[in-house]
Amino acid sequence: MYSRYSQMTNFPVNVILIQPTTSHETFPTDSDYVDFEAPSKYRTYPIHVMDKTFYVDSHVFSKNSDFFRAVMNNTRFIEGSLGKIEIFDEKPEDILTLIRVVSPNYLALYPTEVCESNICTVLRLCDKYLFGNLKSSCLDFLENYDPSVRPLHSVLYLFYSLAFKLHIDHDQELSMLLNVVHYSCLTELLKPSNIAEMLKIRNDMMKEDMSKFRNQIIKKIVDAVLQGNAIFEHRLSFNEEVQGLGCQQCMKLPSNRRKPFVLCLCKACGREVCVQCRKKPCWNMFEEWLNELRS
Repeated sequence: MYSRYSQMTNFPVNVILIQPTTSHETFPTDSDYVDFEAPSKYRTYPIHVMDKTFYVDSHVFSKNSDFFRAVMNNTRFIEGSLGKIEIFDEKPEDILTLIRVVSPNYLALYPTEVCESNICTVLRLCDKYLFGNLKSSCLDFLENYDPSVRPLHSVLYLFYSLAFKLHIDHDQELSMLLNVVHYSCLTELLKPSNIAEMLKIRNDMMKEDMSKFRNQIIKKIVDAVLQGNAIFEHRLSFNEEVQGLGCQQCMKLPSNRRKPFVLCLCKACGREVCVQCRKKPCWNMFEEWLNELRS
């Protein structure tokens, strides 16, 4: 039996059928994605952002956003009467990111998935333009986020994005969630098992344009992580052992087997931490370093 995979093979039929047959089943190309700068049969509603114009399906946007439903379908608004929307306070690439997540994009069928590379931009714009369901999806992504099963470069980019691309101070519950995710990303980046990959990321970055703000900041983050936990660890006074009710970081309680349960007081955050948590990042030290990085 001859096939396009090899000469003189006797593969079962079901094995042959699962082999890649088109480019769509291997690696997507640019032609597989929608060009939102060109109108189509359904994408006729223009959104002007600075020098860019994107065409969207007004039905899709009206269905998903209370803001766009009011603006697009109501002639009392100037946008509704003119049949177009102009946005002056956002970057074109950010609006395009939102459009790709809301509208059918891949093969004109599937929207772009929410991931580390776009979550902060999408969540900020969802909050601004009232995309309720999409915002819930973003929150689900963050609540269930486990950095230990994600690629390290994606965790690093999410860490950077949470620090510089998303500031939501009016929602205390959301701010607490973002802090938890931010801390979990830092904990994953600091793992000794990731040192080799972090070095590889740093070496690859040195080949890129280091004049870009993003690359400069990510390099500073990588350099800080490669110093180990010296920057972020608790500032402990070992001469001041305390007998507390439990660790205030991992919430571990004393054992019933009368084993020694020693706690140390961190001078930076004021928490009583157990032996296992001594080397874990201190939130106050992390926040202090982060504020210095942002300045």
